Amino acid sequence: MLRFRGCPNEPTSYFEGRKRRQQWVVQGQFKHAISAAHQVVTGYEFKRKAVNLPTKYIIKPILTLIRTLAPTFRAEIFGGKPYFLNPFLQTVQNLDVSRPGSEPDITKEFEENNKLLGGVFANGEPVDRIKRKSYFASDENGQQHTFDPELMYTFDFYEDRFDPALFQLVLPFASIDITTYLDSQPLTLMGKICDPNHPYHGHYLFNFELFHESQHPENESKDVAAGAYSSWWSLGSSTESSENKGNGTDEGSWWPSALSYSNPVSNSQEAGESSNSSWW
Repeated sequence: MLRFRGCPNEPTSYFEGRKRRQQWVVQGQFKHAISAAHQVVTGYEFKRKAVNLPTKYIIKPILTLIRTLAPTFRAEIFGGKPYFLNPFLQTVQNLDVSRPGSEPDITKEFEENNKLLGGVFANGEPVDRIKRKSYFASDENGQQHTFDPELMYTFDFYEDRFDPALFQLVLPFASIDITTYLDSQPLTLMGKICDPNHPYHGHYLFNFELFHESQHPENESKDVAAGAYSSWWSLGSSTESSENKGNGTDEGSWWPSALSYSNPVSNSQEAGESSNSSWW
């Protein structure tokens, strides 16, 4: 389920009184166990070089500072396929891990529920989301926990730094139009395996890719691998149907007119590009 601020059919009651600009919720079960939680990441990644970037002398000190504050942050800006990645369980804002049938309704807000992660989460007082995010800032801690196919996971992501209506990065001192740097590429809302020692390194759990209408249509053909992939992930039954798309209600899985998206890619397409997957 996706919610965007400032777009047509905006779910106003969700955003009222909050700084949040977007939310996306994914619910489902893993088809196979993942032996260490730190092997799963989320973030942004691109298939072509960024364009019109500031000089490296400006960007590199900023990245150094970020890595000092967040040691698990991974980034490559100047390469042929840029990316910004962070551990999945450190990034997700609210997490629910339940037995199938006890999972929350994703159209409603829910509280952190992480006891079934085991280890330190199963003992004593409940661990709140802030402590859980801090805990998974360590790869060593991430190695102590698994993703279990017998459980139902609900991941709630939201943030206030990206404006989806304008495709701008909103900073305290300025708002930056990121389409200037994307070369008509989409932004990713994704989870993927990112561990060279894992046999499915590079495969997606899910991947929703967002385009803005200001990105020239003739360039979308470059992104043939764009789409929404979820074959590692068995989607939860509470995911809303397309009947709610654009109906003006507060809840719904919809794509505002300021955004567009391409059709999903089949599992037979470009296996070497890791656009297909089989675990999710």
